[in-house]
Order: sequence, then structure tokens, then C-alpha cells
Amino acid sequence: MKPSLALHSFLLGSTLLASVSSLQAIEYYWDSNVATDGFGTTDGTWGTSAFFSTGTGSDLGTATPAAVTTTTSDILNIGTATLAYGDATPEITISGGTKAIGSMIIGAANTASVTFTTTSGLNFGAAGGTITNNSGFGLIIGGFVNTTSSMDLYANGAGAITLSSATTSAHTGITTIRTGVVNSNAATSLGASGTDANRTVVVSGARLHLNNANTYTERFEIAGTGDTATSGALSTAGNTNSLNGLVTLTGDALVNGSASNSVMNFGGGITLGSNALTF
Repeated sequence: MKPSLALHSFLLGSTLLASVSSLQAIEYYWDSNVATDGFGTTDGTWGTSAFFSTGTGSDLGTATPAAVTTTTSDILNIGTATLAYGDATPEITISGGTKAIGSMIIGAANTASVTFTTTSGLNFGAAGGTITNNSGFGLIIGGFVNTTSSMDLYANGAGAITLSSATTSAHTGITTIRTGVVNSNAATSLGASGTDANRTVVVSGARLHLNNANTYTERFEIAGTGDTATSGALSTAGNTNSLNGLVTLTGDALVNGSASNSVMNFGGGITLGSNALTF
């Protein structure tokens, strides 16, 4: 069922060389199982638990896990392509303030959704970051995401990435949804809004699903039909969402809803260019 739509408007020198030192990325694995096979079944707390392993081999944890201070160059894996994190309902708590990381990867072998519970958030720094979910189950991020650069989201498996924080995100760069489905649970989940520099981009083949009833001042760029031929680059289900920032089409696009009472108000206008928008 297509959503009803309220359309309010259509809007058609010198180089300084400096010595820069950079940190080498360290690839970590969340591992509560010490140096034995598997990653264990204990959720733990990012901030106090000694669960960061850098080993290799069948365990990928042969180096005894430690409590570390991560940087915005580092990579954190929860499971891998062949080895699942063992907890039936993984829920990792972030404690003691915002945690730095460069990218986060949920392995394809995981057999349950992974939730990060926090009142603070993740800091991807000035270089931006990447969040990838390769599994068939969800990744739920309960805290805000902080970066002053780009943020790329890849939901490569059947599982979605859900940004659930109602806390105003300190993210001031462009958020790009590159593959799969990303759920936004709050108007603040996508970061700062109101300018092109802070816009959210939905690449053709990906979908942004708007959960709950929210008013967004975010600017959007969209293209394509979503993760399927009928899902929509933008979608909602049984809710009223108001998009008060400009929506720009970078290709033909579909906007869709999966319930008869789905409403999407385009208060910020739509720039079509030479593209077609289907509801």
C-alpha cells in the first residue's frame, strides 16, 4: 500500500605541507573466551571487560584478550564470516563515556541480532567511519554516533542496521546508506541536519526505513527502488513521518509504505531534476 503524501513544494593557491603522524589500525575481535576456540558467550562491557583479542587462527583469539583503549583508526569485529559470537542474544554495553573506533563489522556467521546498549555513543572521529552488518540478523546501536566526516552504512546480509538513539547525535558529516536496510527510530538518529554537508544519502539498491512517528529536518538524497523492486528507497509502516528538509533525487526513485495508514509529508520540497518519483 502506498503512503498518502502531502507535497508542499517542488524545488527544482597555496598548498601547506605538514608532517602528519597517523595511527596504524588494529583489528580487534570481541572475545570473552580467552585463548580457547570460539568467541565465548559473555556479553561484557566495552570500557571494563578484557574482551579485545588480536589473535589469528581458528579462534582469532589466540592472543589473550585485554581491556584496551581503542582509537578512531581501529576495527572491531563481532563474529566473523565463519565463526559466530556465541551468545544467543548478544547485548554489549558501552560504559565510561564515548568509545573511539574506525569501523565496526558484524560477521556473517552470527546467529542472532547484536545490540549495543549505551547512554553515550561511538566516536568515529574526523576521518569518518564504516558500520557493516554482514549477518542475517540485526545490528542495533542504542547510542549516538559521533563523527565530523562521512559515515557509511552497509547492511550486506538479510539483517538491518538500526539507529535507535533519541539522543542528539554529534555526527556532522554525510551519512550514506550503501547497501541493505537501515532503520531510523528517531529524528536525531541520522545526526545533525539542515545543510547539504549533513545530508543523508540513500544509494540505489539500499533503503532507509523510518520507524515511529518523527519530524526530520534532515536533507535527503535518494535513488532506486530500495533493497527490492518494491520496498522503496524511503519507506515507513503505519506511521506519519514529516520530511521538512529538501529531498533530492539523484536517479529515479520509489517511496513506499507497508500499511494503509502510512503517511509521509514532504514539507521541505522535492528536487526531481530529470528523474521520476513513484509513490
